[in-house]
Amino acid sequence: MLELEKERRAKQEERKAKEEALRVKDAALKNSEEIQRVSIIYLRKAGYSNGEISKMLNIALTKVESIA
Repeated sequence: MLELEKERRAKQEERKAKEEALRVKDAALKNSEEIQRVSIIYLRKAGYSNGEISKMLNIALTKVESIA
């Protein structure tokens, strides 16, 4: 019985660690997307075309075009 409890706790801890890693990854992705969005806006204000911005930031042209 004690072994089963230890195993259950270990699995629970592993699940919590995976959930935390997923939260961190999601936050990093949102931060990255926000940085790209702001970069695109500033580069447009600086007079660069969508094509130039796409090449500079190494992202798809459609993504650059979708940022208002």
